Amino acid sequence: MLGSVQRILVEGISRKNVMEVSGRTENNRVVNFEGSPDMIGKFVDVEIVDVYANSLRGKLVRTEDEMGLRVVESPASVIARTRKENEIGVGTFQP
Repeated sequence: MLGSVQRILVEGISRKNVMEVSGRTENNRVVNFEGSPDMIGKFVDVEIVDVYANSLRGKLVRTEDEMGLRVVESPASVIARTRKENEIGVGTFQP
């Protein structure tokens, strides 16, 4: 994983350093990297720069805001986008 960029869900403050946050990769590996508490609960892309026995060390590449992952959308717009009417005018939903 060394040198790869991983998408991390930030879980909280690092156990060993209050100036760092920690999160997990898609394959459940713990990654610690410099960040702020406002990142908790968000996704970030991190480059893996060091590998240890029980964790990885990373460098922040891009935040969730820069990725444009979350789009605010109203329930009505989701229904309008996914709704199709059949031949007799009854609405059905398409996943």
